[in-house]
Amino acid sequence: MTVELNDVKEEVINLDQNKVTFRGKAAQKEYQFELEFNKEVDPEQSKKAVTPRNICFVIYKKEEGYWPKLTKGSKV
Repeated sequence: MTVELNDVKEEVINLDQNKVTFRGKAAQKEYQFELEFNKEVDPEQSKKAVTPRNICFVIYKKEEGYWPKLTKGSKV
């Protein structure tokens, strides 16, 4: 998963088995989101990288198998 946001400052990122939350500042504005995953993920194995151009996540599922979509609910 990639979040396209340039020059993020003061970022707070939490990844647990059920969701990822983000809060940070970029270009004098505050941004935040929370995504609840369709099923459980493995936060220990998952990784994140904050670069000047974006924030990249590599998120591993706890159990193998197909997910019809990344998040629960009908809208993101």
